[in-house]
Amino acid sequence: MLNTLMNSLKQAKKLDQSVDKYTMLINEKSETEGVLCFVPLDGRKEIKVLLPAPYHQDLLASSEIFTYKQLLSHKEAIVLK
Repeated sequence: MLNTLMNSLKQAKKLDQSVDKYTMLINEKSETEGVLCFVPLDGRKEIKVLLPAPYHQDLLASSEIFTYKQLLSHKEAIVLK
């Protein structure tokens, strides 16, 4: 599924764009559980991709700007339905 998403974004020339729609997942104990990203696909449709803690820190370590390519090529990325 991740390869299909990467190919779709590559064809739309969005693979190297920064992820602009995401949210941090925080539990009731104020602990960060990861990051949930929304990947645009064919107009209005969005696919949700979860990067669980502590792996999300790899992407957010240097800055809060990361690309779809970085997100989808991460080995811990999970596609949600």
